[in-house]
Amino acid sequence: MEGLLRYLGDSKAENFILKGGEISSEVFGLTPRAGLVFSPRKKMKYSRIKEEFSSFIEKAGYVIIDLQEGERFLSFKVSRGEKISTVEINDDCLTPRENPSKWGVLKVANLETLLAERIEGLYSGRAATNADLADVCLLIKAKLDGETLNAAFVNTFVRRGTLLDKTALYTFAEAIPEAFGKNFDEYAKANNLDLDIERAKTDFKTAASKYLPVDLPLPKSKIKLTLVRHGKDDPVYVGGWSESPLTKEGRKQIEATRERLSGGYDVFIASDLTRTRQTAEIINERFQMPVVYSQGFRETNNGIFANMLAADFQRHPQKVYFADLKYFDAYPFGESPKTFFERAYKSFVELLETYNGKSVILVTHGGIMTVIECILNAYPYNSKVKIAPENGEICEYDLEIK
Repeated sequence: MEGLLRYLGDSKAENFILKGGEISSEVFGLTPRAGLVFSPRKKMKYSRIKEEFSSFIEKAGYVIIDLQEGERFLSFKVSRGEKISTVEINDDCLTPRENPSKWGVLKVANLETLLAERIEGLYSGRAATNADLADVCLLIKAKLDGETLNAAFVNTFVRRGTLLDKTALYTFAEAIPEAFGKNFDEYAKANNLDLDIERAKTDFKTAASKYLPVDLPLPKSKIKLTLVRHGKDDPVYVGGWSESPLTKEGRKQIEATRERLSGGYDVFIASDLTRTRQTAEIINERFQMPVVYSQGFRETNNGIFANMLAADFQRHPQKVYFADLKYFDAYPFGESPKTFFERAYKSFVELLETYNGKSVILVTHGGIMTVIECILNAYPYNSKVKIAPENGEICEYDLEIK
């Protein structure tokens, strides 16, 4: 697959991230796999993935001879001359790292995400192979960033719909010898790996121990909470505290959202930024309620970048993306992930206390919805946690906190 890798590296294919395959040993230090495996860098429709990656394959000089489409993956069978190979694309969204290599500049998955994926795959049974278990043993020896690894656990388990429970992971580790046993020892020996099943069990536990849930206190309350993420806003501006309006597409998203809402709300709250105000106004055409606008449920304060044109942001000497901020590092004259989380937590607690026994609809942002989801599930929060719903999506909770 040298031709495809070189084409992708030279063309700087921004939307796709290499995460495994026959070059796993060379790039990641993992057990080699057949073919190549990629993921999209961001959520993309399968029709677009298929169209874009098909074009890459053909421009690299390969012929697509078969295409399998699953619920969460595409698998191409390609040929170049007499050699036939496979290229798989699954829908996990990864945080990439730049990797200058003999193939050019490839976007490749970070090791923390690969470890979280192997743990989830073994635990859920979706990828319970000897190779995956061996990868856990290899990855746990790497230098791993704690923030990134915790975010990778949350992102992977939530996106794949698997319950993330540390105690359950430990319980599973105890069953590994029974599940793999002699078969794994034979696999390790055949592949010249200095591993055995007891070492694999210990390494799995070590990996699971690095997941650090955070259980925060919440006031006693019973509340029906409906969260709505604002519609798509104008991409000409940087997000955060920018007063960017909804686009035409965003308005249509919220008109459709409005009809899906169950109604019966006692209280209507919205962030006071333009995109959430406009979203609330469209929804309120149906409900005709007073709206409480709140600064507490704003998106992250991005300081000097608020209301900046996206083109100017790209050229700015202090340019920084939220996902690149460490927990205590702030935007210039703005919030850090820590202070944003604390503000969102405080606002959420006040909501529970003030509207106990009520049905509340809250129109807000992806960042706030991420924080609330983390609080309710004891997920550790940092800037790399990416579990926000899409624009216009609804999340409903029947909460009874004792």
